[in-house]
Amino acid sequence: FETGKKTVINPECPYEIFQIGAVKMDDDLEIVDTGNFLIKPKLYGRMHPFVKKVTGMGEENLHNEKFFPERYSKFLEFIGDEEYIFCVWGRVDMVTILRNAEFYHLNDDRLSKEYVDIQSLASSTLQRPGGMQIGLENAVDSFNLKKDRPFHDALNDALYTAEIFQLIKQEEWRMQAELEKKTATATKKKPRQEYQIRTEALFESIEKELGRKLEKKERVLFKKVYHMGRDKIFDVVKKTAKKETKKTTK
Repeated sequence: FETGKKTVINPECPYEIFQIGAVKMDDDLEIVDTGNFLIKPKLYGRMHPFVKKVTGMGEENLHNEKFFPERYSKFLEFIGDEEYIFCVWGRVDMVTILRNAEFYHLNDDRLSKEYVDIQSLASSTLQRPGGMQIGLENAVDSFNLKKDRPFHDALNDALYTAEIFQLIKQEEWRMQAELEKKTATATKKKPRQEYQIRTEALFESIEKELGRKLEKKERVLFKKVYHMGRDKIFDVVKKTAKKETKKTTK
């Protein structure tokens, strides 16, 4: 769709993908595999100058690559048959790849419709004012990650996104562990305290009330009664009388 120097946009596929970069992570968020799929443009033979400048890549770099349908097939092989969720930096990438697959009438059943927006998570974690979304490079700086790869390369950006996700989840797990530790400490039963009866002091108090000395049998009896009272053996739940309510009519 190119006439002279003017490129005509196809409304059914306004953005043609020329690179898919992906990182596969396990349940512990460890990186287990990477995939990099370069795609030869078919709809737009001339790459926008701005895209060239940002990515450092032009149509001449993609001349010997395969078209989208074949690279898309390889990408699905990379995903595999296991259940997964996409972790993306903003939802634009999800929309674009689905739209490209739809344009070529390719099956998108293996493309998960569930995804985690790491950009939103990072913006929330970094407490961006007014809900503003942070850019990937700024996020890498904010999280003090090492910048050892060029940005605006699909695979490199996927790796940075994975590293940011690891940091965010590790912090969440740490906070969860701290919360569980505090909860366990708070609910831990205190050791039962043992008490010893001051027997002679008890008898002296009773003798003072009676005004006489206690006999041996009486001492045994009073000690037993004291234990029964302390253990509330004969206590029952006190029933409270229901208050009568007067109904008034207006």
